[in-house]
Amino acid sequence: MSLSKKASQSQNRPDSIEHSQLYHDWYRRVATGKPNDYVIAISAHPGYTGTSGTGKSTLAGGLANKLDFSEGGFDANESYTMDPSELAHDIYPNTEEGTVLLGDEMQGTLASTGMNAKRAMKTEQLEVYNTIAGRRRDRKTLILVFQSLKRANKDLFDFIDAWLLIVDDSQFVANHYAVMPDVFNMERNKTKTPLVESLSWDPLPPEDPNYAVMEEIKGKSNKGERTYSEDDDEEEIVLPKKIRDQKIRTLADQGVKQSVIGHTFGLKQSTVSKIVNNKA
Repeated sequence: MSLSKKASQSQNRPDSIEHSQLYHDWYRRVATGKPNDYVIAISAHPGYTGTSGTGKSTLAGGLANKLDFSEGGFDANESYTMDPSELAHDIYPNTEEGTVLLGDEMQGTLASTGMNAKRAMKTEQLEVYNTIAGRRRDRKTLILVFQSLKRANKDLFDFIDAWLLIVDDSQFVANHYAVMPDVFNMERNKTKTPLVESLSWDPLPPEDPNYAVMEEIKGKSNKGERTYSEDDDEEEIVLPKKIRDQKIRTLADQGVKQSVIGHTFGLKQSTVSKIVNNKA
């Protein structure tokens, strides 16, 4: 996907997020109709922005303030994390309907591997995928922030509803792309990302209470401190064959791709297939 100057400097931007196609799609999916969740990915274009301080977190925080329709509104103390395990185990299951969940720096930090395709897949990555796939009717909005979406494991694209790519970090402009995986291509996960619109936003003011919480959590995570820990989270999966095979069959029954299962357990996809079909 290439980006043109015309796309990054579009003058046909809605005058507010509430008047955008993004908001319309989100409202139709989450706030009305059948219960659904909505997943938004945010990243920055390295050719048009700096490497840090590009506004990813403030865009995400501003969206969270606008899209959260739970009783108390968005609260970073309850719904913001830089740790995939906390997102899967604590935040997703323990927040109410209408909540926005914000996972920042999901490419990984010193404290966690995140959801990075370049790092070995641990149990925490698989748990996040399972949580996103299994919880699609809670009327929750999940915002995932990456330095670059290229770092995200490609299987995540099956769940993303909208991608916001920051293309101007001085004027606060982001392009909204649809994410359309090719479900008929079984050999290669090819995803189309057509441009939907160009958006602008107001940065979170330093006095915003959620901004202060987010900055505090960022500081701790960048020092290697985890907000969630479990003794076996950082360990590779080593299980007796009988237990391992049962876990593999359970994951397959839940709809997890065999390639993802194989990556997690260090097995070839063909081996996973034999286990799932009771031929191994």
